Amino acid sequence: ARLSENLVQDGNKLTLSIVLPCGFEHDFFIRTAESLFYETPEEILKEIVIVDDASDPPLKESWSEEDAARFGVKYVRSDTALGLIGAKQLGAEAATGDIIVFFDCHVKPAENYWVPYVKEVHENYKRVVIPTITNLNIE
Repeated sequence: ARLSENLVQDGNKLTLSIVLPCGFEHDFFIRTAESLFYETPEEILKEIVIVDDASDPPLKESWSEEDAARFGVKYVRSDTALGLIGAKQLGAEAATGDIIVFFDCHVKPAENYWVPYVKEVHENYKRVVIPTITNLNIE
């Protein structure tokens, strides 16, 4: 069995909260959330927290809370711009999963992106896992 399959079946009880800090990213945030939803096993994905960092119009006007909820999304909004670090903090405070994963609001995850997070934290809950970008296709 593949490592990803073993992690799901091997008594792992850890869940992921994925935090997407989004400021005025109306063109990308839905595709990003959907691709994370489809790439993350349902038994591991606790939620996708979209942090609307004072976007105008608010992001949830582009994707209703009802539609977004089908993809495990919950919205958190700041009416004043917090910036990237402030938006990440707001999202982390709203997260309820065992592991918090931060992504930019305009990315597509690699296949099995979640495996190193779950594997490393499952082995030692004090670990911090930092991904690397191995290639970037700007097209």
